[in-house]
Amino acid sequence: MRNLLPTKKSKSSLAALLLAFVAALAPVSMQAQTTKLHFGIKGGLNITQFSFDEKVFHSDNKNGFFAGPSLYFGVPVLGLGADLSALYNQKKATVGEETIKQQSIDVPFNLRYSFGFSEGACVFVSAGPQASFMLGDKSLSFKSDNDLDEVDWKFENSAFSFNVGGGIVVGPLQLGASYNIPIGKTGEFTWKETADKVFHAHSKSWQISAAIYF
Repeated sequence: MRNLLPTKKSKSSLAALLLAFVAALAPVSMQAQTTKLHFGIKGGLNITQFSFDEKVFHSDNKNGFFAGPSLYFGVPVLGLGADLSALYNQKKATVGEETIKQQSIDVPFNLRYSFGFSEGACVFVSAGPQASFMLGDKSLSFKSDNDLDEVDWKFENSAFSFNVGGGIVVGPLQLGASYNIPIGKTGEFTWKETADKVFHAHSKSWQISAAIYF
């Protein structure tokens, strides 16, 4: 009758396999213990300017604001991290003689690299994509610069952009500055007198932010 009990040789092979498995998991376990996941609140001010594919309007900067919840995930021992936010954002700009207000829910996802004295006192650089979903009125009409032709303005329902910036960390507080670069058009407009001619508009913003994570 065949012996079904484990032999001495099979026991040693099993032990070696378990040791190899534990050794393979050790770096993953150590890294998991050093990861940090924090929820927080982020807000700040932005300065927006609209640009056009042709020199048809003069645009002046206007201040706006943004605020909302934020999630930060980091691996301090490597200096790597990422933050994901959902922000109510209100931008304003004067186009011609009209002040245009753009409201949206922005979802930025930024990768970052930190370097400094410690996790609670460091400098970081960041970059990443952002999706924006428009709220409120997406279309309006106003007079052009010459006060003769009426203009029809329409925002896109959604827009994509890219953030580049950096900041500092002091304890739970993070202060940052970034530049938001549009990918594609933010909106478009036509003159009623020449409705066959469509002009595209792009909104670029400087953003100053503060976030506190718990």
